[in-house]
Amino acid sequence: MAIHAINISGSATSTGSFGTIQVGGKHIYGDTDGIGIGTANPDSVLHVVGTAKFDSAIIQKVSDNSYDIIRRLEQPEGYKVYEGWKDSITAYGISVSNPGTTYDLVVKNDGNVGIGTTNAVERLTVGVAAVNNTISDVLRITTTGTYDSGGSGGNGGALSFGQFHNTYPDWQVAQIAGTRNGVSWDGALHFFTNDGSGQTTITEKIRIESDGDLLLISGSVSGSSTSTGSFGSAHIAGNVGIGTTSPEQTLHIKSTTADVNLKLQTTSGTHNASIIIDSPADRDAILEFQEAGSYKWLIYSRGGHSDKLYFTSPSAANAIVIQQDGKVGIGTTSPAFP
Repeated sequence: MAIHAINISGSATSTGSFGTIQVGGKHIYGDTDGIGIGTANPDSVLHVVGTAKFDSAIIQKVSDNSYDIIRRLEQPEGYKVYEGWKDSITAYGISVSNPGTTYDLVVKNDGNVGIGTTNAVERLTVGVAAVNNTISDVLRITTTGTYDSGGSGGNGGALSFGQFHNTYPDWQVAQIAGTRNGVSWDGALHFFTNDGSGQTTITEKIRIESDGDLLLISGSVSGSSTSTGSFGSAHIAGNVGIGTTSPEQTLHIKSTTADVNLKLQTTSGTHNASIIIDSPADRDAILEFQEAGSYKWLIYSRGGHSDKLYFTSPSAANAIVIQQDGKVGIGTTSPAFP
């Protein structure tokens, strides 16, 4: 007959084997190793085979470190998962450790998450063992799917930044993306920002190409610091200002306190220093002289329209004209002499 309720009381101590007690269809076995429910060979103080239900928390006391643990799951290989535990210093929600006692993942009671470290000082702190002269891959943002050598250009993962997520969950203020750029294994790093036209309207501002070239898509470069050294190639899509943050032309060099000079120099004994003004077919190549923003002289070539070099002023459209055969005209565009 099954026994559904047992009350055991007393102060005496008894030892020995007491056989089997059946409760609700389950046998309870007792021996020198512990109590077994559903097993006659318990290997711990309490060994349950089957489903166990607890209406209150289970507090596990690990005597060697004085840890309080609500629940611990452990595989025979030594992998452990702790839920709701604390040591003498820190309280944790969840932790996962490997057989080497290294904590692979911890969730602290303040919500911070640590991967590879228990010292989660930010919402996410990731730590890897340092190796001298080695850059360690700590975080990888990637894509999945099937590789397409001809159609996967521009494909890649990104890291996005937002604001006030509860109110504006789609708001993107900036993004950094890494893409496949070109052929083979070529890659590029892209920097996007929101220019204010919409919550998700981000546009590319800077790109680092696979060959190391820097491409400034839009915006300007300004500052007062001094940098020296070799910087390789840079491609800037907009205007460049030196001494000004509001360049009016492709290259605008300005000073409000000193002379402005442009110096082209080569120290190579086998090369020349030159200025090249190149225009498309049938367009002018122009060198313009101004005073306070108003033009005073133009020196230009008419391209395919003429082989002549023109000197023009506001008061003389063709003040001087030089033909390629050396003939010079003053006040005429068809010189006959010398």
